[in-house]
Amino acid sequence: MFFSRKQALAAAGVVVFGGFAFYYWQSARLKRLAVEPQRIAVLRFENQTSDPGLDPVGAALAVSLAERLSSLDRTEAFVAASSGEAAGRRATLLVHGRIEESNGLFRLSSSLERLPAREFEAAGSAQGPRAALPALVDPISDGIRSAVRPKGKLAALEFKTLEAAVHLGRSLE
Repeated sequence: MFFSRKQALAAAGVVVFGGFAFYYWQSARLKRLAVEPQRIAVLRFENQTSDPGLDPVGAALAVSLAERLSSLDRTEAFVAASSGEAAGRRATLLVHGRIEESNGLFRLSSSLERLPAREFEAAGSAQGPRAALPALVDPISDGIRSAVRPKGKLAALEFKTLEAAVHLGRSLE
């Protein structure tokens, strides 16, 4: 079956119009995503050591990390008890954390889950003595910040070296 010239031009016009409509819809969607606030849920750091005394430390580290992440532009960070609670509170990102021990040193590590796609990426890790655990949240926070907002504002309090973190930990003992 052959189409007349008018029908062919009309069909081409519809295709071109559809292409432009799709382009503008996609552009508007991406711009909206760029300015929408991020909602970051932080889960309690899992204690993967044999020391049950670190269980409350995992919860305290989650609170500390959420406070640091709240300083980012267009970001709301909160502590969630589970991934279900995070989804219920419409989190766009979920932070999973772990406390591990090896040779007398403690390691904090975290991963970032992008919701609802459930895509995971490493967010950071830090290692030091037990006394430095509170200060080891800073490198974790920096890793998450760079994944969430590459040009986000940094918090005023940052530890540049492990020595400064160890010093702070010893002074808190």
